Amino acid sequence: EESSHIPLLVGGGLPELGRGESAGLISLVDLTPTILGFLDISFQAREMDGEDLSRLFRDPAGEGAEYVYLYSLIPCHYAETRGDCAWRAVRTKDYTYAINADTGEDWLLFENAVDPYQTNNLIQSDHGIDLTPLRSVLDLCMEKYDRRGPWQDLVKKNGLLDLWNGSQIHFRRPELQ
Repeated sequence: EESSHIPLLVGGGLPELGRGESAGLISLVDLTPTILGFLDISFQAREMDGEDLSRLFRDPAGEGAEYVYLYSLIPCHYAETRGDCAWRAVRTKDYTYAINADTGEDWLLFENAVDPYQTNNLIQSDHGIDLTPLRSVLDLCMEKYDRRGPWQDLVKKNGLLDLWNGSQIHFRRPELQ
């Protein structure tokens, strides 16, 4: 939660910019369409990732995004030694839900209001939470934004093998073949 619940401060003297605080969800992918929304600029000729959430800054009571997509494409350096995996997640107002990207298995579930520091992973408990809507949203995000497959293939397909291995050597980690 600490790495994704980061305050976003907006200023610049725009007269339509409301004053106040909002708990609405917004992600980095939303920043470009939001800034363009302030300027009444859109790109109809080309689809753009993200959503125009300029309403959040004009009206602090405005609604943010329903969810944000979070991911770790590649467990690098010591993360792999710790047993971390590549993962995909969605964060809604109520929940943060993640799967292991390699196996597709449920990995993490936190109830954000009750457990703001995410210390109690509910995924292995009898939590009584219907994961179907969360999984559906996550599947949509993965379909739209992700390149599925093992992370090792992602490194290779994007021509990053030499850079990856240079980093691995620096951290005294095994090279990827």
